[in-house]
Amino acid sequence: MRKIQIAGLLSFLLVIVFACGKNPENGKLDGMWQLTEIESAQGVSVAKKSDRIYYSFQLHVVELRRIGFREYRGHFNYTGDSLSLQISDYMTKDTCAFFGLKSMNDRFAIELLTGSNMMLRRDSVRLKFRKF
Repeated sequence: MRKIQIAGLLSFLLVIVFACGKNPENGKLDGMWQLTEIESAQGVSVAKKSDRIYYSFQLHVVELRRIGFREYRGHFNYTGDSLSLQISDYMTKDTCAFFGLKSMNDRFAIELLTGSNMMLRRDSVRLKFRKF
């Protein structure tokens, strides 16, 4: 009888543990990404990992951050092969360029998205990220 009670309790606990887990809504995109490089049309890198620029994606909210500076938030739409960003906080044109954006509303093609690397392309600009 005791063994049946222990087996029942263990089964119940396993159901509780696995039922409470939540998969990321956006698959491999969810999480924090460090911008490692912005490659221009001429193949010139205009940003590097040491700039410490981060993009965070969760649910439908994106946060852009440079360590030691102001954070910017907005919404994003991820369709599997494209990513559009709508930044809610005001950004100057220079700030947008610093983060690799053309404007506060920008759209990218997703060239690569794995569990550890992401590459976005817009026109002739390519943004390279690593999962942080």
